[in-house]
Amino acid sequence: MATADSIIQATKGIKKSFDTGATNDIMKWVNVPYFNVQATNEWTEIFTTTEGFTGMKETSEHGTPEINTLGDGYNVTINQKRFTNAYETTESDMQKMGDSTTKIDVFLTRQRDKALKQASLFFAREIHKFLNYAFDTTCYAAPDDVELCGTHTWKSGETFSNVGTAAFDEEAFDDALVAISAIEDGVGEEMQVMPDTIVVRYASPAAKKAKQQFTEGMTPTSVGDINIYKGSVTVIETPYIKLANSAYWFLFDTSMPSENPLYAGMDKFPSYTAPKVGDNEAVRQNITGFWDQGIVNMPYMIWGSNGTT
Repeated sequence: MATADSIIQATKGIKKSFDTGATNDIMKWVNVPYFNVQATNEWTEIFTTTEGFTGMKETSEHGTPEINTLGDGYNVTINQKRFTNAYETTESDMQKMGDSTTKIDVFLTRQRDKALKQASLFFAREIHKFLNYAFDTTCYAAPDDVELCGTHTWKSGETFSNVGTAAFDEEAFDDALVAISAIEDGVGEEMQVMPDTIVVRYASPAAKKAKQQFTEGMTPTSVGDINIYKGSVTVIETPYIKLANSAYWFLFDTSMPSENPLYAGMDKFPSYTAPKVGDNEAVRQNITGFWDQGIVNMPYMIWGSNGTT
């Protein structure tokens, strides 16, 4: 039969492919505009939200420019969390494989592929908790301890709202544009937020209407069919918004990526540890990863609706 040593050697041979695959799958999210995914080597990360910056004004010929500073807001601290998975090759598995190198490789490759898919899906589901729980604080709260989409209070005491309840249609979209463009910073200045991305549940009624409204290349058949929004907004459908939340829709201004509050910092990508032989002669393979995640800035560039009305 196959031995523990042969399983360990074969496992070491596929470690690189798992580690590389897991890293590549997660790093794909760096290019997704509605999240802020970055690599980090800090166990604890501290963020300070920004309140606003004013001071530019007309000055007389000999006037002295007024000194101003970027207003500091809330302090946000997030820590790395440990995420794990594991599988094992039992002594019975080894007996079934005999001493066939091919059977060993096939068995371990299947285990690797399943584990890799789970790691990728797990990260996607975790990061989409920002949207699936955007209207409560079950998982995450904004720096002012309010849900992602709600009525927020800057540290200065000024408030703004980035939440609605209307189901997606053209009128609801128009209302949302007005609402988000009117958001003011902590010193009362309009932020000039101009959403360029809408995020919806894959294959949902909201997704169908959004594509009908924003898709380019549609030829109007009459004056009334002209789409004034054609090409102005990118529609992103994601299957990771839960089916139960299929009425949810979100607007994002992605022109300010460094300000995006939906942050995940990858410290250790999911990877194989050294395989271990247990007292029952099974070879155990652990998979561990570390990342932190949180809403690290005020979400003034995000607007969301739960689509209930």
